[in-house]
Amino acid sequence: MKYLFPIIIGLCILISCGTEPSPLYTLNTSVNGEGQIGYSVGYTEKIIISSGEEQFDKEESVTLTAIPDSGWIFSSWQGDASGYDLTTTITINDEKFVRAVFNKSPNLKFEYNIHSSIPDDYETAIKDIISNLEIIAPVNEYVGRFGPLITGVAVYSWLQDKVDYPYSNEIGRTEQCICGEVGGKLVMSLMQEEQWLSETNIHRFALIAHEYFHVYQLSLSRDFMSSMWMVEGQAATIEALYLREFFNDSDYIENFINNVDYVKAIENIETYEEYESAYDSFGKYGDITIFMNLVLTKILQSNGLNEIASFKLVFNTFWLERNGDGNWKTDFKTTFGLDVYTFYQTLNQYIDDPLAVLPSNQIELSSFLELSK
Repeated sequence: MKYLFPIIIGLCILISCGTEPSPLYTLNTSVNGEGQIGYSVGYTEKIIISSGEEQFDKEESVTLTAIPDSGWIFSSWQGDASGYDLTTTITINDEKFVRAVFNKSPNLKFEYNIHSSIPDDYETAIKDIISNLEIIAPVNEYVGRFGPLITGVAVYSWLQDKVDYPYSNEIGRTEQCICGEVGGKLVMSLMQEEQWLSETNIHRFALIAHEYFHVYQLSLSRDFMSSMWMVEGQAATIEALYLREFFNDSDYIENFINNVDYVKAIENIETYEEYESAYDSFGKYGDITIFMNLVLTKILQSNGLNEIASFKLVFNTFWLERNGDGNWKTDFKTTFGLDVYTFYQTLNQYIDDPLAVLPSNQIELSSFLELSK
C-alpha cells in the first residue's frame, strides 16, 4: 500500500499535462434591413445564422456571405468586418461582432432599343406589355451569382428579314432570349420577322411576356436557375395566361396541352431537364413543360393548398428558395415536399384528361406573382 499514493499522484500529473483545448470565442451577428448571413468554415457547407451568436475556435477563419431577401440589396459590412462584397472573411482571434446592412432594392429599369424596321404598333405593344407586367410582377435590382449588380434590362427588337443583326456589336447575334448581361443590364432580345407580326400570329405578344418572366425568375433567384422544364415551362405558362387574361385567348394554352404524346414524353421525361435534349424531345413527343408545371400546382392543391397559394409556391417561392447554389432537385423537394422522381411518376395520373390541369378562369397573374414571400 505504501506505493499507491505516489502512483495516483503520477497519474494525476500525466492527466493534467495533456493538451489544453483551444479557447472558444463568440461571433455575434446582426442584420440591418431584410436579409440573412451565411457562414462557412473550411470545407463545411454554408450555414445560415442571421442574427445571433456562434462560437468558434481561436484563429478559426470564417467566411461570411450576405444573402439579401427579394426586393433588398446588400449594402455593406459593419463592425469587425468591412467592405461591400457579398462575401468576406474574418479571423476569430477575439470576441467579434459583424453586421450585414441591406437596403431596399429599386426596380429594374427598362430601356428600349427598337430598330426602325419594327412597325410602330409592335413597338407600342412591347412597351405596353412590359409596363403592364412591371405592375403585375415587379422586378428588382439584384446582385447576380457572379457578382455584378443588375440595375436594368436593355430591350432590343428588329425585323431580321429586313436588317441582319443590327445590334451584333452590342449583344452579339442573339435572337429571342434573355441573353446575359452587358454593363449591369440584362439583355432582352426580341428578334422578329415580318411574317411573325401578322395579325393572326398572337405569339408576337406572347414572346414579350415569356421573356419578361425570365427576368422575373432571375431577379428572384439571383441567376440561380433550374431545370429546362421549370425555367421554360413556367415562362410558357405565364405567356399563355397573359394572353388568356388580357387578350381573351384561351385557345393558346389549350393548344399547348393538346399537342403532346404524353405516354412517350413521360417515358423520356428526364430529357426535358436539359435544353439540348428537351428541344429534341419537343420535335418527337411535343412540349410537355406547361403540363408539368400545372400538374405540380394540382398536386399541391390535393395536399391542401388553395389554387392561388399553389401557383405562388411554384412560380414565385421556388425561385426565392433558389437563391443559392444548391442542387435544384434538393430545392424542389424542400419547397414542394416531394422528390422529383416521385413527381415524374405522378404525371401519369393526369394524362387521361390533360385539360383538367388548366387553372380556373378566376386566377389572375397579379394574385400570385407579387414579390413577397
